[in-house]
Formats: sequence, C-alpha cells, structure tokens
Amino acid sequence: MIELKDLHAPPAHPEFREELWRRIETGERLARGRRRAAALVAVVAALVIAGAAGVSAFRSQTRPLDRAVTCPVPDQGGVNRLDVIARAKAPTVTYNGHPFPSPAQALLQTGTLSAQTQYVGVTSAHNGYLFNSDTCQPAAPAAVPLSHATLKTVDVVKGTHGQQVDKECWLAATVRIRMHVTFSSSGAPTAAQIVLRSGPNLRPAAYIDWTPTRITVYTAPSCNRG
Repeated sequence: MIELKDLHAPPAHPEFREELWRRIETGERLARGRRRAAALVAVVAALVIAGAAGVSAFRSQTRPLDRAVTCPVPDQGGVNRLDVIARAKAPTVTYNGHPFPSPAQALLQTGTLSAQTQYVGVTSAHNGYLFNSDTCQPAAPAAVPLSHATLKTVDVVKGTHGQQVDKECWLAATVRIRMHVTFSSSGAPTAAQIVLRSGPNLRPAAYIDWTPTRITVYTAPSCNRG
C-alpha cells in the first residue's frame, strides 16, 4: 500500500514559476480593475449628487476654472501610489438602488475601495468638478504648464461605451496637480486639462486632455502600471 508521504511530485517545468507569477499578476490586475470600476461608480454618483445640490445652493459655474493643489501620496505596500482614471460616457448605472447617469469623466485618486481619497476630478454632469481642499493645499497654477511636456505614452478613449484608461502611478511622496476647466452656459464642464507632476522637482507624470466625447491621456513610465 502506497502512503501519501511516499508520493513524490515530478520536477516542475522550467517555465512553471514564471507562468505562475504571470497568472498571479494577471489575476491581481483584473481584481484591481473590478475594484476601481466599482469605486468609480460611487465617485460619479457623488459628483452628480454634489452638482445637483449646487444648483440650489450656489450659482452655476460658467467661467473657466484654473486651480492647482499640492497633495500627499500615501505609501501603499512600499510605494507612493496614485491612480489616474479616464472613462468615456457609458449607459446609466444603479447605485444603492438609484439610477445615475455615467458621464464622461477624469479622476486622480488614491487608496483602496474601502478608503479612497479623490484629489481632482471632472465629469460632464452639471457642476461636475472636484478639488480636494481637505487633503490638499492650494498651489500656484503658473508653476505647472498645461502641456504634456516629455510624456510619451498615449491612450485615447471616446464614444459612449464606457471605454476606460486606468493607470497605477508610483510617484514621490507629494505631487502637484493643476486642473483647468471650461463650462457651458448651463454650468456643465465642456473641456478640461489635468496635469500631474511628481516631487519637489515637479517631474511630469501624467496629462489628461478631456472633453465629454474624447479623452487623451499621456503618462510617464512611472504611470504605466494598470
């Protein structure tokens, strides 16, 4: 009778470990994508709600808006990580039992699904823009040019099917972000440029050229993890 302790596994294929790690990394990447997609629904819902509330509380923003902020990037697993997300318009979604539109959007955020911090964001909803004044500090916009500088990687999303760019950036402990937004006469954003610079030397990390129908994202190698 052969006992379990007497059994010996055959030697592993030379490429076994490499294939195993590849599958693990792929699984983690897909899981991150699902978590971020779910989180994005919540963010969009929050922006839509905030925009609706702003209709009665404040006069609609119609003049161009140009601000910059300096924000800390928390250490997550040994790296300072920030997510760059851009998404084309998609069909209406349901969140907490209520239907919400899924407009085109761009967002810089950090954290996990259970504890996220949004730094800046824009959507095509009424008053659909966000600057984080709790975590981030105001900065001079002029120090951050509205250009993609030396950034080489380019992704484009367009249409109405929810196509998305999702980059995980490894950056310095602090970043500078500038966002310029223009609005329609009704107060809905019609175009925006978002610039992300990293560290005290303000190294270019990402640039988003956003409109409701077409979004172009430029990134540095430090942001090519998705």
